[in-house]
Amino acid sequence: DALVVATGADLNLASVPGAEEHAIPFYTIEQCYELRKRFNVLDSISERRSDGEPLKVVIIGGGYSGVEMSLNTLERLGGGDKVEVTLVHRGEEILQYATDFNRKTGQESLKKAGIQVMTKTNVVEITSADNDNGQSDNNQKCHVMLQSSVNGDNSVLDADLLIWTAGATSTNTQ
Repeated sequence: DALVVATGADLNLASVPGAEEHAIPFYTIEQCYELRKRFNVLDSISERRSDGEPLKVVIIGGGYSGVEMSLNTLERLGGGDKVEVTLVHRGEEILQYATDFNRKTGQESLKKAGIQVMTKTNVVEITSADNDNGQSDNNQKCHVMLQSSVNGDNSVLDADLLIWTAGATSTNTQ
């Protein structure tokens, strides 16, 4: 016999300017459907690109969801030179609350797949990027402003798609 109590999770994207407008959270079934739509759009963009530029996907959060999402996104969008996936995590290492075996396995899988991992890095702002025609791309393309928690250096990642798996807290059941 087993009992599972799943009270859900709340997500607050408001703490990072631009996150609510540009990031696709990955917590609910509706968000999964939205993500599938975005993958289909990226498939068509990838097929039309003549410049050979890879799709750029940024995933925020280095827990189990972020690591799995990174690997599955790379596979879903064709891998190889068609897509670049970057995993950004504010902690010291990915899967920081996992067992040593799971952490090591996750790190090795990401490295083998060629996924760039940025740890000790905070997302400070997300802004819109224009597509090749100077038009907004339905808030999908964006610039992700980052800050290193080690030395305070700032950097920017361009993203055709931004997926958010970080920062969930328990649902307030009061």
